[in-house]
Order: sequence, then structure tokens, then C-alpha cells
Amino acid sequence: MKLPFRPIIVPGVGFGDIKFGNRVTEVVSLLRLPTEQYSDEDGDLIVECDAVGVILLSFSREESFRLVSYELDKRSQAELWNLRIFTVSLSQMMHTAKMRGLRLEHVESPRENESDETLYRIKAQSLDFYYLDQQLTAVSAGVIFHDPETILWP
Repeated sequence: MKLPFRPIIVPGVGFGDIKFGNRVTEVVSLLRLPTEQYSDEDGDLIVECDAVGVILLSFSREESFRLVSYELDKRSQAELWNLRIFTVSLSQMMHTAKMRGLRLEHVESPRENESDETLYRIKAQSLDFYYLDQQLTAVSAGVIFHDPETILWP
């Protein structure tokens, strides 16, 4: 099963046809696939579409249930910077980021306590990359903030 659109990640904007700021009904309509929905402990709505590698889409209660973050795995076949990111090495990702004037930084992750995954982050673009044995296992992205209170919606 594949996403019904090309999953190109655009930092601060979204991926494919799905954009930050979209409402749940818009996103579910764009996915055109079965989803699972539930609320987390903060009252945010989480939508999953595991069959195509959409681990989660988070819709913030504080932002009137607009899309504020997502996480994808290799089944999504996501692309970033003209790379199919789940097929390239960590060193290739670091090199490509550097060529774009960005830095992929290793950071401590709460998930590292649960697994052997290693987290790399590009803070300026609100991108997190989870690696296991030098292989990308998941990428997450969120909205970019102008200041701690103000989101830069696409």
C-alpha cells in the first residue's frame, strides 16, 4: 500500500499534500486510507495510518486541532532534499545537510532509554531523525515557531 501522493517533506510546511495547519477531516480525506484516531494525555488528537508508514499525525487541542507534527517510517517512502531518506546512510544525510548549511546534531532522546535508537536533530527546521545501527527508522517534523508562543503556519 502506498500514500496517494508523493511524500516529499518540506520543513515547516508538511509532507506531500498534507500541510501543517490542516484539520483532521482534511488530512483523513487526503490520505484516502483507513486511520486510527485517539486522544493523548494532553487532549491532542493523534491519527495513525500505519499501513503506509504514517506513524502519527498530531493535532493540537491548543491550536484548534490543527496539524502540528507528524512522524513517518520507511513504509512512507518519504523524500527530503531530493533523497529517499530511508535508503541513504547517516553519513550521506549529514553530508547533504552540511551542503545545505544545516547541521544534523546528535541529541539525547527519551526513546534511547527504551531502545537502541539514536536521535539526530536539525532544530532550525524542526526535524528529528531516529537511527538504529546507522539506518533511519523514523523521521518526525513539527511546526516552526517564530517565538515560543507563535507558530509560523505555512
